[in-house]
Parts: sequence; structure tokens; C-alpha cells
Amino acid sequence: MFVNLFLTANGYKYLGVPDAKIPADPSFRKGMKASKTLLSDPDSAGWDAGYDADIHALILIGDDSPQLVRSLKRAIIISLKNLAIPLREEPGKGIRNEAGNGIEHNGYADGVSQPLFFTKDIQNEAARIGRANWQPESPLNLALVPDPGKPGAFGSYFVFRKLEQDVKGFKKREDELAAALGLTGDDAERAGALVVGRFEDGTPVTSFKDALETIPKDNVPNDFTYAGDDGGKCPFHAHIRKTNPRSDGAGAEFNKAKRLVRRGIPFEKAARVRLPNGDFDPAHFPTKGDGYGLLFMCFVANLGDQFEKGQFEFMQRHWANEPDFVNLGTGIDPVIGQHVGAVQPQQWPTTWGHANPTKPFVFADYVHMKGGAYFFAPSLSTLINLKVSSSPLLPEALQIFI
Repeated sequence: MFVNLFLTANGYKYLGVPDAKIPADPSFRKGMKASKTLLSDPDSAGWDAGYDADIHALILIGDDSPQLVRSLKRAIIISLKNLAIPLREEPGKGIRNEAGNGIEHNGYADGVSQPLFFTKDIQNEAARIGRANWQPESPLNLALVPDPGKPGAFGSYFVFRKLEQDVKGFKKREDELAAALGLTGDDAERAGALVVGRFEDGTPVTSFKDALETIPKDNVPNDFTYAGDDGGKCPFHAHIRKTNPRSDGAGAEFNKAKRLVRRGIPFEKAARVRLPNGDFDPAHFPTKGDGYGLLFMCFVANLGDQFEKGQFEFMQRHWANEPDFVNLGTGIDPVIGQHVGAVQPQQWPTTWGHANPTKPFVFADYVHMKGGAYFFAPSLSTLINLKVSSSPLLPEALQIFI
């Protein structure tokens, strides 16, 4: 069982915490809504109900047992009666492919490449999938910062975004891209791999399909870089190359410092339908998404857009949304890239392994941001010693997400 409490800057203020003890990141203090223009986010007036409110806190509950989660959620809500107003509940549910690896609604292996902090995890990954080409380890300060609420303690900034997926539209566009590139039969699967940077089973498109047909659980290949690949194997605009460029651009060390300690869990309004071969049936999904997507979460040491220090906003603005990263005319990330105005076509290699010729083709707008907020995860010592300046029954009520 995992339970954590996160506070927004307004939550700190509402609880009467002195300004000097509120985390100082400028983007955190202003809130996610203030970063709308930087991130090309949709107007918050169109976000899902609850996200347009003055959010104070988020309670995150996780366990393998849905029954335990529901039971604890009810207990927390009862305990907060007269103290907090639940603005919205966002239930998530992990989904896995036949090999047992986590996937998202479009069917692709998800959460594969994560920064590793502990020797045991680094050794395990080296033994399972290797680390001769890519070393995923990172110092703890990629996510941890001093907690101003308690000297000697640490916390982390936390990003929460609800991303709705238009699965039917995404899969249809995959088929259209395959047709545009002249990919037929089994080779048509490569169209989606060029979009994501991996095949559905997690095989990097840089390796084409050299891996096993069924990748054992948690053994999805990750020991690779883009050295020597001029976009003929994995396009520069592919989702995983945009959001984790590894050796591209400014180089591995700079890019590693921008990584997010990312977690995501799918949400769905109804159970999904499987085809006889075990695949999910995209025909089951509404055209506009309407209740299917990913609850995106990440821990970072710095939210903002500062070139040297920023992590989340830097990644979204200067990598995913930037049509000229890593090269002029690369195009936006076809999965999470956001834009204002018309989007320029990305250039897609027609033959794997050859950067030319390419085919111009627009692939965008199948993920829609439906709300979110910036939080801080305080240290346990800060929470234990938190003093509320008003009476136990607050004049209004702490507004929370669960």
C-alpha cells in the first residue's frame, strides 16, 4: 500500500505556512495554470470539472488490491469531514500485455526507461537487459530538494496531468502513416514504432525487430543510444527520442539532467474489449477519447523553464513542443507535443536505416490535456510538525484531489 500527500502553493498558504517555509520554485508558486502559454496547454476553462478550482492538495493511494484502495479512500474522506472538500477522484488502473509488461491504452510498453538511483536496481538492470551503451543511473538530486519546512529534510516537486487519449484516432492515423510509407503486411507495424520510438512490445525501433517476439516481464530493452542514427532508424521526432534524447543535441550528461522520475497509470471509464488474439479493440473507444487516457505523474527537483535547471517545463516546451528540436524541421512530438496554430508535417523515413528519402506527414493531436496542477511532496517530518494557523474547523475547507 502506498499513500502520499502533496500540497500546492495555495495549499501551503491556506494552511498558514510562513512564506519562508513554502517551496520556492517560481513555477510551483504560480501554479500550472500560469504556465499555459509556455506549455501550449489548452485554456483551463475547458479542463475537466474540479481542475479549474483552487486546488490545495492531492492524496495519492496505490495498491495491487482495488478493494483496499477503495476502503482506504472512504476512510480518508470520512476523516477529513469538515476539514476538506474532495474536488475530484481520479481512479487509475494498470494494464499489461500478455508478457506482463505495463502498457498504455494505445498498446505500447510504458514506463520502460526510468532513472535508477540505488545500486541494487542498477545491478538488476545490468543483469537483465545490459548497460554497456546506456547508463540510466542518476544522483538523488534529480528529484530531491531540501524541504524548506524542516532543516535537513528533503522533498520533491510533483507534476500531475490528466492526458486523455483518442485511441481510435491514433490507431487509424497509424494505418494511414503505414499506407503513406508503403508499409504492408507485418512491416506495417513499423509505422507506429516510428511514432513512439518502440514497437508495441517495447523493442526500440533502432533495433527494428531484433528482440524476442515475447519480451519477458520487466526485460524490455533499454541499453541503446541514438549514436550514429541520423533519423533513418528512429526519427528525431519519435516520442521517446524527443522526451529522452539520450546522446542527441547537447549530449548525454545534459539530457540526463532533464529526465523525469516518471510514473503514469491508465484511467478508463469502462472495461476495455479484447480481440480473440488478446489485443485491445480500438473500435471500442469513442472517437474523441471520452474517458480513456493516462494520469501522468513525475517527481522533479525543478519544475521551471530555466535552461540549466528546469526539468518538466523544459522538456515539454523545448523538446516535445519544439518543432526545431533536435534539428530544424524535426517537428513536434507526435504523442504529447502541443502547439498553437497549424502544425508542420514531420518527416518520416520511407526505408528503415536510411534518413532519405522522407515522406512529409502530420501526426499530432491524439492526446488532450484535461487538467493538472503542480504540487510539492513534503518530508514526513514537515507533515508531522505542520501547524495550522486557524482553528481545527477551518473557515472554509481544504480542497483536495484523491
